[in-house]
Amino acid sequence: MIFVTVGGSSSGFSRLIKKMDDITESIENEVVMQIGKTDYKPENSKFFDYVSKEEIEKYYRKANIIVGHAGIGTIISSYKYKTQIIIVPRRKEYDEHFDDHQMEIAKRLEEEGIGIVIYDVDDLESAIKSVKGSKINSLDREKSLVKNLKKYLDKLEEK
Repeated sequence: MIFVTVGGSSSGFSRLIKKMDDITESIENEVVMQIGKTDYKPENSKFFDYVSKEEIEKYYRKANIIVGHAGIGTIISSYKYKTQIIIVPRRKEYDEHFDDHQMEIAKRLEEEGIGIVIYDVDDLESAIKSVKGSKINSLDREKSLVKNLKKYLDKLEEK
C-alpha cells in the first residue's frame, strides 16, 4: 500500500493529491491518501481528511511506500516504520505553505541521501516505480536523520 499524507497544515496540497490520483491506476498498488484541507477530492483512491493519531499510525505501519510533504512528523514516521519515503515539499509559490521551510528541509535531506525528494509532481510516478521493492538500510538512515535534524534545528536556533 502507498500512503500519501499532507500533514495538518491549514493549506491544501492539490498539486500532490491530484497527481497521485491521476497515476493511481498505472502504479498497480492500493493508494490511501490523507488530504487535509485540500479542495481536490480523489476519484481513484481511498482518502480522508484527518483521523486520530492512533488511526494514522495504522496507515504508516501498513504502507510499503510513504509519499508526503516535507514535514518532520511524516519523515520521522517513515523512519520509525522503516518505510521508503518520497518527499514532495510544499511550496510557497503555489500557496501550499506560508514560507519555503519545507524546501530547505527537502534540499538538506536530498544532500544527505535521505529518502527520494521530488520538486516536480510530474516525476512522482517514476519515483514510485524506482522505490517499489527496494530495501532500505534503516540503521544508517536513522543515524543520518538524527544528525541532520539536529544540524537543521541548531541552525534555526542561531537565527
